[in-house]
Amino acid sequence: MDIIYHLVNGILQIYLLCFFFETFSEKKTFKGKYIYIFSITTIFILSLLFLDVGLIKFLILILVSFLISILYELKWHTKIFLTAIIVTLSSLSETAVALFSSYILNKEITGH
Repeated sequence: MDIIYHLVNGILQIYLLCFFFETFSEKKTFKGKYIYIFSITTIFILSLLFLDVGLIKFLILILVSFLISILYELKWHTKIFLTAIIVTLSSLSETAVALFSSYILNKEITGH
C-alpha cells in the first residue's frame, strides 16, 4: 500500500508541477521530453520510497521542481522564482494538512 501511495503521490506532484509551469509559459519542443519527464518522475518516486530524511526529500523536491521548469520557455531567474513559489506552497500546504489532521485526530505531530 505504501508503494502505491508514493507512486500516485509522485506522479501527481510531477503533473501539478507541469501544470503550474504551463500556466506561465509554453513548453519547449525537443526530442526526448517524455523520457526526461519519466526519468525525473522515477527518481522522485524512488526518493519518496527509500529516503527517510525529510531535509533530503525537501532538497529533492526543489531539484525536481527546477528540472521540470527547464521544460518551459522561461528566463533562468523566473525558473528559480517559480520554483521557490511552488516549493513554498507545497511546504505550507503539507504543514497545514499535518496540523489540521493532528487537530482532528487529537494526536501529536512527530517526525515519523
